[in-house]
Amino acid sequence: MGVATLTGTRARASARQSRLWYLQHLHDAVAPFTTGDAVIVEGPPREERLRAAIAQLHLRHAELRSGLAPSDGVIRRVPADQPPAVVVEEGEESAVARWAAQAARIPFDIAGGPLWRVRVLSLPDERHVVLLVAHHLIADDFRVRDLLDELLTCYDGGSPGPCADPVPARESDDAVEAAARRLHGAPTGLELPADRLRPPVLSYRGGRARADVEAAVLERAGGEDALLAAFAVLAHRYTGSEEVVVAVHDPAVTVEGAVNPLPVRIDLTGDPVFATVLRRVRDAVEEARVHGTVPFEAVIGRVEREHDPSRRPLCQLAYLTSRSSRPRHRAVEVDTGVALFDLALSARPHEHGASLTLGYDADLFTAETVRRFGANLVTLLTSVAEHPEVPISRQRILTGEESALIARRQDGGPVAGDAPVHRLIAEQAARRPDAWALISESARLTFAELNGRANRIAHHLRDLGVRRQTPVGVCLPRSAEMVVAVLGVLKAGGAAVLLDPAQPARRLAMMLDDSRPLAVLTAEEQLGKVPGTYAGHIWCLDRDGDLLNRSSAADPDEWAHPLSVCQIAYTSGSTGEPRGVAFNHAAVVRGAMGTRRCYRLSEADRGTWISAPGFGISFVNELWPFLTAGAAVHIAGELTVSTPFRLRDWLVDNGITVSLVTKALAERLCAVDWPEEVALRTLLVSGERTGWLSSTVPFEVAVIYGSTETTNATTCLNETAGTRITPRRIPEEERWSISSPIGLPVPGARVYVLDANLQVVPMGVPGQIHVGGELLQSGYVNRPGLTAAKWLPDPYAGRAGARMVASGDIGRMLPDGSIEILGRVDDQISLNGYRVEPGEVAARLLEHPAVRHAAVVVREDEPGERRLVAYVVPEVNRRVHKSELLELLREQLPGYMVPGGRAS
Repeated sequence: MGVATLTGTRARASARQSRLWYLQHLHDAVAPFTTGDAVIVEGPPREERLRAAIAQLHLRHAELRSGLAPSDGVIRRVPADQPPAVVVEEGEESAVARWAAQAARIPFDIAGGPLWRVRVLSLPDERHVVLLVAHHLIADDFRVRDLLDELLTCYDGGSPGPCADPVPARESDDAVEAAARRLHGAPTGLELPADRLRPPVLSYRGGRARADVEAAVLERAGGEDALLAAFAVLAHRYTGSEEVVVAVHDPAVTVEGAVNPLPVRIDLTGDPVFATVLRRVRDAVEEARVHGTVPFEAVIGRVEREHDPSRRPLCQLAYLTSRSSRPRHRAVEVDTGVALFDLALSARPHEHGASLTLGYDADLFTAETVRRFGANLVTLLTSVAEHPEVPISRQRILTGEESALIARRQDGGPVAGDAPVHRLIAEQAARRPDAWALISESARLTFAELNGRANRIAHHLRDLGVRRQTPVGVCLPRSAEMVVAVLGVLKAGGAAVLLDPAQPARRLAMMLDDSRPLAVLTAEEQLGKVPGTYAGHIWCLDRDGDLLNRSSAADPDEWAHPLSVCQIAYTSGSTGEPRGVAFNHAAVVRGAMGTRRCYRLSEADRGTWISAPGFGISFVNELWPFLTAGAAVHIAGELTVSTPFRLRDWLVDNGITVSLVTKALAERLCAVDWPEEVALRTLLVSGERTGWLSSTVPFEVAVIYGSTETTNATTCLNETAGTRITPRRIPEEERWSISSPIGLPVPGARVYVLDANLQVVPMGVPGQIHVGGELLQSGYVNRPGLTAAKWLPDPYAGRAGARMVASGDIGRMLPDGSIEILGRVDDQISLNGYRVEPGEVAARLLEHPAVRHAAVVVREDEPGERRLVAYVVPEVNRRVHKSELLELLREQLPGYMVPGGRAS
């Protein structure tokens, strides 16, 4: 019998053992760092023979006769002469997995040793389970299996053969540098989409999920190497990274008695076919084998100079090559609860294929997420087996079930809306002429008065030459008169260009120059706001009231077409100029009808108009849904919205039932005290999730998400489940949880999460949000190239000519079907419900002669307090004053785009 001996009673631990010793003591309360293997043996347990086998194994291997402890500043091996005792228990077969997991998680006395144990579970049917558990300090997953096989051989009275001499490590500078050189420039921080934020310090808590792949599929895909290749491809599809580094554990590559992981750098550039990836993987593995005796820990130290305690160094993924199945015993899976990598794939072959095990970091992933990854992996293998000629970007990864589930959840369903909004409002005027339509501090209009006055404007505009889609500017403050004017433009067949008189003159001039309206409707007080460069008709509705009186109050003939432009609203533009979005009648009315359906609006409701008059959502989300339902809209004055207390009182006193506000205003409203009983049923929040609320409010809070290009209300999330809620602050232990959903698609919307190749990504995987369906606007005014780049063919709508808009938002679909926003593909930001292009602000700053460079970002110095901050670099020998820059910006930009300003 071959027996291994310790080279000195205080031999120095290997680099691998030293690293694991420090990790164990850092995470002692959480992760015992054990590994185990178990089999079911026929017949009752034979304790004496098992003790003899354990003693034999103890003598054969030096690592089994040692512990580890620090001495003279280094970790050294400490002799542990006594073999572990045999522990025999009784139990049912249904409890085997739980019993094995519990036994594997019992900590070891690292300094005293021994660092392995044997447990037996006697089963009622004359069988028993033999479990061997070892600390990772002395054995890895492969080694513990070899030890169990030796133990079983001794247990059966056989001879396991001589012990192999351990392979010495190569740790010279030249050897380590050669091994590390292959990895310079490789991504060492791969971030798979996680369910929770990465905690600041690793706990190594792990879990396992399983999948099965058929033998025929595996063979046609390329054999065992196809598992590693598919693993890398799926990581590429999940993250977008064109290079993936995987720690490959091969039992044939060992150093000092343990498998030495090979950091394999896999190239996925160029969108190759799978056969090319397979060849690259095999070449990369062979290249890594050349340096197989250089310790993994030494390579880590050379490639990553700084240690990040929140992540595994160098490799977040691991692949364990498969081992042949045991012919005499049925294996038992042992879940030790430890994860040495973010995600590790191993395989056990069987006669029908292979059983795949995915070990995962339980701090990052849920079991369901990893099960989906395993199902996607099997689907990918099946796809490449069936269609080897297809590039990896277009290989199928979604299972049929997941694909069907995503298809159902990305569709908000149909929405009715054939008649334009002005006709629906006219119908309300005919049905309930004396019902209040608009109520402000200075005016009250019934539906009959609203409709009649708008009709007079429409007839006069037609006399001026307004035809279908003719732009007509409306430069009025938030008021009943502006609603009348916009409605009149729609009735005339024209397109209302929304101009907020509070915006700087230069910005208004840009909008007029871009849209070139035939006329501008305004009031005498705002007449000076219309730029002097405008050469068209200017109609002061209050001063020139006699023109209205001479026009007919009857409904004009219908000139609107569902796809004709009815409104133009301007948003921030990355080039430094605002972009006009052309709204069409069909999208506007369907958006209004979808909002009505989502929030059960009826003539008994009372809505509000609080946003700025030039804001894209003003009419589509605040006015038309209510007016087409026959409900009154209350128009807030500037003083009303100046404080949350005044706004609260206004909402309560006027019996408002549904109101839409920006995120900043919502947070302030929800922080004040409210009466126990209010008419307010739903507070809609535009733009971003409110995070957590700081007080109890007696109404539902819901977030709507969208953009001007997609009628704004594309998805909706109810923050609160009932009519009364008890919001709470997030406990510290939950702060690492990722949760910022923006809800489900509203009726009429289709919301997709797609990768760079416009393929639907799996649930939980980030991609760009694309919006299709019936709520899309027509495009950008006078920007056909930008329109073509953003309004793309929709391959998922099932009808010819369908389009979808690339939102620029990065998001993912959560298991409940809701969408979560993660960031942007560009620099655009959402600030308190407003979309802001930092490039436009920076472009204005660069107009100052003393500014050489400018950058604009969002800062959040206090949780929830986000603000724009500008940084400038002056020209050489020039000074620039903050006051000059602020004056420059205020002359050209709305208040919410001025750094340091606060939008409400």
